[in-house]
Amino acid sequence: MKKLLFVALSFLLFSAPSFAAYTNYTVLNSTPGTVDLVLEGPFCEQHFLGEIQPSELRQDNITRGICMLARIDGAIHMDDGVVVPLKYRSPGTTYGQFIVVAKQEEGKWNGKIMPFDDLDGFPAPK
Repeated sequence: MKKLLFVALSFLLFSAPSFAAYTNYTVLNSTPGTVDLVLEGPFCEQHFLGEIQPSELRQDNITRGICMLARIDGAIHMDDGVVVPLKYRSPGTTYGQFIVVAKQEEGKWNGKIMPFDDLDGFPAPK
Protein backbone atom coordinates (compact mmCIF):
# COMPACT_ATOMS: atom_id res chain seq x y z
CA MET A 1 0.00 0.00 0.00
CA LYS A 2 2.80 2.43 0.88
CA LYS A 3 4.51 1.65 -2.41
CA LEU A 4 1.32 2.37 -4.35
CA LEU A 5 0.83 5.65 -2.50
CA PHE A 6 4.46 6.61 -3.17
CA VAL A 7 4.06 5.88 -6.89
CA ALA A 8 0.82 7.88 -7.06
CA LEU A 9 2.29 10.87 -5.23
CA SER A 10 5.44 10.77 -7.36
CA PHE A 11 3.32 10.77 -10.51
CA LEU A 12 1.29 13.74 -9.29
CA LEU A 13 4.41 15.66 -8.30
CA PHE A 14 6.16 15.23 -11.64
CA SER A 15 3.05 15.79 -13.73
CA ALA A 16 2.01 18.89 -11.74
CA PRO A 17 2.85 21.41 -14.46
CA SER A 18 0.31 19.79 -16.75
CA PHE A 19 -2.62 20.42 -14.42
CA ALA A 20 -1.31 23.06 -11.99
CA ALA A 21 -1.23 25.95 -14.41
CA TYR A 22 -2.88 29.34 -14.58
CA THR A 23 -5.32 30.11 -17.37
CA ASN A 24 -3.95 31.38 -20.66
CA TYR A 25 -3.93 35.14 -21.04
CA THR A 26 -7.17 36.43 -22.54
CA VAL A 27 -7.72 40.05 -23.59
CA LEU A 28 -10.88 41.86 -24.67
CA ASN A 29 -10.25 44.98 -26.75
CA SER A 30 -13.15 47.33 -26.06
CA THR A 31 -11.47 50.28 -27.82
CA PRO A 32 -11.96 51.67 -31.34
CA GLY A 33 -8.29 50.95 -32.13
CA THR A 34 -6.03 47.94 -32.62
CA VAL A 35 -4.14 46.72 -29.54
CA ASP A 36 -0.64 45.22 -29.21
CA LEU A 37 0.47 43.84 -25.82
CA VAL A 38 3.54 42.23 -24.24
CA LEU A 39 2.80 40.32 -21.02
CA GLU A 40 5.53 39.07 -18.70
CA GLY A 41 6.25 37.71 -15.26
CA PRO A 42 9.44 37.24 -13.26
CA PHE A 43 11.63 34.43 -14.60
CA CYS A 44 9.06 33.67 -17.33
CA GLU A 45 8.96 34.09 -21.09
CA GLN A 46 7.22 37.09 -22.61
CA HIS A 47 3.87 36.59 -24.28
CA PHE A 48 2.94 38.78 -27.25
CA LEU A 49 -0.64 39.41 -28.27
CA GLY A 50 -0.67 41.58 -31.35
CA GLU A 51 -3.16 43.25 -33.64
CA ILE A 52 -6.17 42.63 -31.40
CA GLN A 53 -9.01 44.23 -33.36
CA PRO A 54 -11.79 46.40 -31.85
CA SER A 55 -14.35 44.28 -29.94
CA GLU A 56 -12.14 41.19 -30.34
CA LEU A 57 -11.63 38.69 -27.54
CA ARG A 58 -8.18 37.10 -27.97
CA GLN A 59 -6.68 34.21 -26.04
CA ASP A 60 -2.96 33.47 -26.02
CA ASN A 61 -2.27 30.12 -27.64
CA ILE A 62 0.80 29.52 -25.45
CA THR A 63 0.24 28.26 -21.91
CA ARG A 64 1.70 30.35 -19.12
CA GLY A 65 2.25 27.45 -16.72
CA ILE A 66 2.67 28.65 -13.16
CA CYS A 67 3.98 32.10 -14.10
CA MET A 68 2.49 35.02 -12.23
CA LEU A 69 1.96 38.19 -14.23
CA ALA A 70 3.99 41.23 -13.22
CA ARG A 71 3.63 43.64 -16.13
CA ILE A 72 1.83 44.39 -19.35
CA ASP A 73 3.13 46.97 -21.81
CA GLY A 74 1.48 47.88 -25.05
CA ALA A 75 -0.34 50.40 -27.18
CA ILE A 76 -3.65 51.17 -28.81
CA HIS A 77 -3.24 52.20 -32.46
CA MET A 78 -6.11 54.46 -33.50
CA ASP A 79 -7.21 54.77 -37.14
CA ASP A 80 -6.10 58.41 -37.27
CA GLY A 81 -2.50 57.45 -36.38
CA VAL A 82 -2.66 58.30 -32.67
CA VAL A 83 -0.83 55.79 -30.47
CA VAL A 84 -2.08 55.47 -26.88
CA PRO A 85 0.42 53.83 -24.49
CA LEU A 86 -0.78 51.09 -22.14
CA LYS A 87 0.79 49.92 -18.91
CA TYR A 88 -0.27 47.50 -16.15
CA ARG A 89 1.91 46.66 -13.14
CA SER A 90 1.50 44.12 -10.36
CA PRO A 91 3.80 42.58 -7.76
CA GLY A 92 2.57 39.28 -9.20
CA THR A 93 -0.96 38.25 -10.03
CA THR A 94 -2.67 35.08 -11.14
CA TYR A 95 -5.20 37.06 -13.17
CA GLY A 96 -5.28 35.98 -16.78
CA GLN A 97 -8.27 37.88 -18.18
CA PHE A 98 -7.98 41.56 -19.03
CA ILE A 99 -9.97 44.26 -20.77
CA VAL A 100 -8.47 47.23 -22.60
CA VAL A 101 -10.52 50.42 -22.37
CA ALA A 102 -10.04 53.90 -23.79
CA LYS A 103 -11.79 57.23 -23.61
CA GLN A 104 -11.25 60.56 -25.25
CA GLU A 105 -11.35 63.73 -23.16
CA GLU A 106 -10.78 67.16 -24.67
CA GLY A 107 -9.34 65.59 -27.82
CA LYS A 108 -6.80 63.41 -25.96
CA TRP A 109 -7.06 59.61 -25.73
CA ASN A 110 -6.32 57.76 -22.50
CA GLY A 111 -6.10 53.98 -22.28
CA LYS A 112 -6.09 51.48 -19.47
CA ILE A 113 -5.68 47.72 -18.94
CA MET A 114 -7.79 46.20 -16.17
CA PRO A 115 -8.30 42.68 -14.81
CA PHE A 116 -11.62 41.37 -16.08
CA ASP A 117 -12.87 38.23 -14.38
CA ASP A 118 -16.20 37.84 -16.12
CA LEU A 119 -15.90 37.42 -19.88
CA ASP A 120 -19.13 35.41 -20.10
CA GLY A 121 -21.44 36.55 -22.84
CA PHE A 122 -18.63 37.43 -25.24
CA PRO A 123 -17.82 35.36 -28.33
CA ALA A 124 -15.26 32.59 -27.93
CA PRO A 125 -11.64 33.80 -28.16
CA LYS A 126 -9.78 33.47 -31.45
